[in-house]
Amino acid sequence: MKSTSGLAMANAKRYVALDGLRGILAITVVIHHYAQLYHVNWMGKAWISVDAFFILSGFVITHSYAAKIQSGMRFAEFAKSRLLRLYPMYLVGLVLGLTGLLFAIQYTNISLLDLSFSTLAGLLILPYFNQLAWPIAGAVHTGTIFPMNDPAWSLFFELFVNFLFFAWVVQVKRWSGKLILGTAFVLYLLAAQVFGIHSGWGTDNFIGGIPRVILYFSLGCFIYSIHLKVSKQALYRAAFLAVLLIAGFSLKNTVATYFLLLVVSPLSILVASRTEITDSPFIAATLTRLGSMSYPLYITHFPLAIFSYWVLNATGISTGMSVFISTLFALAVSIPLSVIEPTLRGKLTALFNPAKARSVA
Repeated sequence: MKSTSGLAMANAKRYVALDGLRGILAITVVIHHYAQLYHVNWMGKAWISVDAFFILSGFVITHSYAAKIQSGMRFAEFAKSRLLRLYPMYLVGLVLGLTGLLFAIQYTNISLLDLSFSTLAGLLILPYFNQLAWPIAGAVHTGTIFPMNDPAWSLFFELFVNFLFFAWVVQVKRWSGKLILGTAFVLYLLAAQVFGIHSGWGTDNFIGGIPRVILYFSLGCFIYSIHLKVSKQALYRAAFLAVLLIAGFSLKNTVATYFLLLVVSPLSILVASRTEITDSPFIAATLTRLGSMSYPLYITHFPLAIFSYWVLNATGISTGMSVFISTLFALAVSIPLSVIEPTLRGKLTALFNPAKARSVA
């Protein structure tokens, strides 16, 4: 077993290239969603970024928590740490989404009861199963399980698989990680035939999200377990794989989709994890900033679209320019949010756990 100081040094390591990759992928999700709202199909497969987020989560959670759990970290402490990390920005997105929905709901058949129950479920980060058509800017989403903020479905599954991870580590990894990975892969392929490959976000495909998140999170855990066996990589290799992945988001071929999901995306993360940027402080700082913006951007961009759409739709400007301006607006909002997020987390941590107010991961 590593010494306490050794664990601290290991957990202090920051994967700057992974930060940058996460930020870039978050931007692709924003562009994809905004293009959909304006009824164009740009980066139609950018939802693959969400699967990449699950892989990144498996990598980072293993790095940050596996040793702590093995050393006796209790579930309550682990759960509190994860919730304190994720809830502040999630709540911002929820409030923005509810505000926009209150303006739009008068034009729908959604009842006050449905709105109340969905809001309560949202506050608890729980899915609200329904078959209602929820308004979002210029479109409607039928059966979405997080009506206030559609992308929050992935946050629910993130916490779900985090808690499974804790149980797995506590059981001293009684089930082989490779066995879990292989089983999840088979179940994922079967679920894709029933619920579609992009599942988990809606009432009708919710079940498909379970093998999906377990597969990609487990893949991230596996990548973490082997990444130090890979030699250090040059930045251009990580950049090339990232460009290849993003370029593939415009492909419609099913085989290409699986190739991006199961080969290019994991390989991008593996290579980025072994990319160290020591000779360019500017690049390192830029990638770090992209990483810090990624979560606030991802979790608020959908409700922000409600407000930008109302303004831009009235101007009559082109679709492309509308998507561009909306994306810039979301990015602009995410910058101050990324700055105040640590403060919000610190205040919540001090409120619920004063003794460890500075130790939120």
